[in-house]
Formats: sequence, C-alpha cells, structure tokens
Amino acid sequence: MLEGMILARPVIALDYHNVPRFVPTAWTISASEQIPLVLQDATHPSSAKMEFQGDVLWDCLSWPTPAAPRVARLMLRMVEIAREDPARIRRGQLPTGLLDPPVHTTGAGSVTLKVLYPDNPAFQEDDIARLQVRLARLQKKVDTLEAASKERSFRNTLFAARRGAAAWLRSRSEKRFGRGRKP
Repeated sequence: MLEGMILARPVIALDYHNVPRFVPTAWTISASEQIPLVLQDATHPSSAKMEFQGDVLWDCLSWPTPAAPRVARLMLRMVEIAREDPARIRRGQLPTGLLDPPVHTTGAGSVTLKVLYPDNPAFQEDDIARLQVRLARLQKKVDTLEAASKERSFRNTLFAARRGAAAWLRSRSEKRFGRGRKP
C-alpha cells in the first residue's frame, strides 16, 4: 500500500472483513457492489483524495526520503558527539534533533483543510485576522454558555437537595406518626 502511495497512485483497500486498518486509504471496497464506483473514482482521483492519501503516507513514513542515508548521517553525528564528550554518550544523553528536519514534499505541510473539504465553507477562510476575530467571539460565547450551564447545574443541585430533604422529612414523619395517619 505504501509503495503505491509513494508512487502517487490511488490505493484501494479491499476490506471484506470490516477490521481496523493500520493504514487508512482514501478508497475502500467493503462490498462487491462498491467495486464499479470505487474503481471509477480511483481512475480519475480528486485532488482532495490524493491530498488525503499523501497525508496518510506522511503519517506512516514521517519522512519522504530513504532511511539508510539518514541512519548513516545519524551514526556519524553520534560519533562526533562521542568525540566531543564521551561521558555524555555513556550517560545516554544525546540531544534531540540530531538530523535536520525533512523537507515536506507530500502530506503534512502541503495538505490543507480547504483542499480536503472544498464544499465546507468553514475551511474556505484564509484571512488570519478574520479567523482570530471569529475565534474570540466564539470563545466568548463558549464562556457565556459554560457560565449559564454552571448556574443551571447549581440551581438543579439545590432543587434536588430540596426535593431530597422534603422526601426525607416525609419518611421521618411517616415513621413517627404512621403511614396514612394525620398528626
């Protein structure tokens, strides 16, 4: 599956057992009647589905280049550190980020929600200032709703306590004076 994704080919999962997959796909066939539609869609893939597939590939591999050269660079870097401070290696104290971060060629860094969900207006806004204003307004609304919810919860707690106290008093009264008898 990953090899097909690396080659930027639409990858289709055949899932007749409906089991969890470690690698999600943009296309899945889980019943025979889906075959024609999925094949047609994969033959002419949308950019949103290909972006999703690239993002899945990035999640799975986390690096767009072969591992062997990176491992060799990592080993050489560790040797450099060992020469500079041998005790550091014995203590197992290596710095993080020994290698440069990857250049994002697919997946993370290139996929946007605007591309993945072109029909959703919430993801079409690119203006950061507008989004910040909208976020501030929504946060204020959330704070207001949370406060109102806490107030309602407090009132409901008081009402339940009053109801419980009344029931307790009734039961005590019934025990003291007998059920159905008036004092």
